[in-house]
Amino acid sequence: MRLTDAQVAQVVLDVGWKGEDAVTAVALALAASGGDPTLGGPDGESLGQWGVGLWQLSVLRYPGVAKYDLTIPHVAARAAHALFLVTGGLWDWCPAWPGELYQEYVSRARAAVATPSRTAPIGDSPPADVERGAAATATGMIADPRQTGPLIGALPPVDLPPHRL
Repeated sequence: MRLTDAQVAQVVLDVGWKGEDAVTAVALALAASGGDPTLGGPDGESLGQWGVGLWQLSVLRYPGVAKYDLTIPHVAARAAHALFLVTGGLWDWCPAWPGELYQEYVSRARAAVATPSRTAPIGDSPPADVERGAAATATGMIADPRQTGPLIGALPPVDLPPHRL
């Protein structure tokens, strides 16, 4: 099941990305997975580590995300957004970032963020506790995903190791 650019944008906006960060998140998802949330396999950009979902999150580099079904778009988006926040806004957790592989998708991503889909991907829906476009940090849904407690609403805590460059 491949998501449209607008569906990827809606998922990104649902979990709290805004502005150019939202555009970059959509472009990275399109570059990493082609919009296919079920994609999984070795990601060569991360030295053979296993990547899963829209952002091809490495379950070896970030084993705390391995316990979640990253093939569900909103779950993957929450995990990706948590990585983005805990790394201080860095993007190197996504295999499409090195060498700026995502750049060819930026114009598509910008258009999708400007007109996101109001239709959730099949088998997925925005969590009830997430307002469309509400920043997770503004609503207190996430502090540091390495700590215990709720991670972005209904997701259980994700045990992420300290970020390494």
